[in-house]
Amino acid sequence: MLGCSLQKICKDDEFMLKTTCSPFSVLANLCQKNPEQPGCKERYAKLCSRDSVVKQCSDNPPLVYFSDTKKVEDLVDSICTNIVLNGCKTRLFTTDKMKLYSDLCISMSEMPQCKEFKSMCSDLGSDFPYCAGDLSASPYMLRYLHSGLSDYIMFRKWVPTSSFAYGGAFFAVITLGILYECLITVRSHCEASFSPLNISTLNEYSKRQLCIDAARCGLQFLETALAYALMIVSMTFNIGLFFAVILGLTIGTLIFARYRFYGNPKNSCGC
Repeated sequence: MLGCSLQKICKDDEFMLKTTCSPFSVLANLCQKNPEQPGCKERYAKLCSRDSVVKQCSDNPPLVYFSDTKKVEDLVDSICTNIVLNGCKTRLFTTDKMKLYSDLCISMSEMPQCKEFKSMCSDLGSDFPYCAGDLSASPYMLRYLHSGLSDYIMFRKWVPTSSFAYGGAFFAVITLGILYECLITVRSHCEASFSPLNISTLNEYSKRQLCIDAARCGLQFLETALAYALMIVSMTFNIGLFFAVILGLTIGTLIFARYRFYGNPKNSCGC
């Protein structure tokens, strides 16, 4: 139970919250979050009802963001369904559910399931043991092929957290692959038109050649940027995104490859 976890924290000499760790506050966390527990319904509920005039009830409230055990268990299951993090495989045998929830949220703070956790840590501060960690740190990345919804896709804010968002990311990656194959085709046409105009030697240079080389460099920049973007997506090791890259390149080849010029056009350096 989460109230028991809180009591364990409060016994630590290095950390004590005057109000949060008072016996009455610990009792409030136990009973308000788990009202059906023995002793809570018959005693605490009557003592600290809405109309209660008992001063301890108002002066020692439970933690606002301290969820009940069942809710934390559901949040942990939801996180581990989307992405496999350290602790997910042994979560059924973990007694301190709040500690596990804390560890998962610190390693993947952008998950929507961690909204309540971040609010709690914002209220209590980083000195609170469950909040001791860098919430802005990068998520734990799995270095092997895995399934799941939540992985960073190139940018910090691009982290799918739902099936709808993941589907959007999947089709966005396919589009990138198609654009890459389109750009290769465009470049082949440009190189075919550049070839008769290229100057063979370095000591012969002109304004026209400068424009050709500038256009070639621009196309190379875009092609390389798209290629490495697709590589970064593949390196998430997310199976769905990996196949989205392959599918995009395959569809792009199907659409554009027939229009390419093949051969060895002359380079501006004469190589």
